[in-house]
Amino acid sequence: MSDDFVALQEAFFQHLRHERNLSDLTVIAYRRDLEDFSRFWIEYAETALSENTFATLELRQFRAWLSARLQRGLAASSTARSLSSLRSFNRFCRMVESGYNPHIQDLQAPKKPQRLPRPIAVRESFRLLAAAANHSIKWVGKRDVALCTLLWGCGLRIAEALAVCPQDLNRADKTLLVLGKGNKERRVPLLSIVTSVIAEYIASYPQSLNPDAPLFRGVRGGVMRPRSAQALLTRLRRQLGLAEDVTPHALRHSFASDLLKHGGDLRTIQELLGHASLSSTQRYTDVDRAALAQVYQKAHSR
Repeated sequence: MSDDFVALQEAFFQHLRHERNLSDLTVIAYRRDLEDFSRFWIEYAETALSENTFATLELRQFRAWLSARLQRGLAASSTARSLSSLRSFNRFCRMVESGYNPHIQDLQAPKKPQRLPRPIAVRESFRLLAAAANHSIKWVGKRDVALCTLLWGCGLRIAEALAVCPQDLNRADKTLLVLGKGNKERRVPLLSIVTSVIAEYIASYPQSLNPDAPLFRGVRGGVMRPRSAQALLTRLRRQLGLAEDVTPHALRHSFASDLLKHGGDLRTIQELLGHASLSSTQRYTDVDRAALAQVYQKAHSR
């Protein structure tokens, strides 16, 4: 890439970090997607990209990039994400009035196969919570129960749950302050069972917990990491003989599906889950219809 195009991309990455408050991992994903397009262009045109070249590319040349990804066997979801990254970069180019290409907005993303969330059955959820308590270190067992109950009872993403601090728990109005994607805050109601198991964990923890530090701690005293939570669910599901899709995120799906099943409206569920778009929440209506169809097929005499 030419120096001017490198500088333009670096300005975009700084914009993502400091203006849009995106995480380092998300910025890395954007960088990887833009590098993929740059590599394609070098192979396709045998020349490096410059700011002016990017601005004057034609629609057919962007389509050639999408076609090349298809020939490489990349999933439609991966290509759709890469195209989204390219569009975001192009919007930034328009904002700074440098390198903008009007053709990118005319590109159509490949259709992604619809993957419905798979909630965990209520009975399996209770079995999971009971099994989580069985640990040789008493406070670790209570921590694991508290974490799983928080995911299941409040519908949090695993990163959100692991970022919860003791001061985020408001016992007076029975709510929890959650810091979601893009540093957006929301308050979710706390069920009494969630409050109870968290209190038991805090009481059993061998040291004092800092009010403004993450609540869930590792065995060595550091912050509990997402990988540890994933390993916990892997151990529990294998111990109980549950399906491989029983993950921390599946507990979040169970929360949403249960609300919908019992009459929760989509806007409320959207707010509780922290979805930016209602379309993300609407997938749960498909889950409900799928469950209804399954019951019908099993129960109907014909």
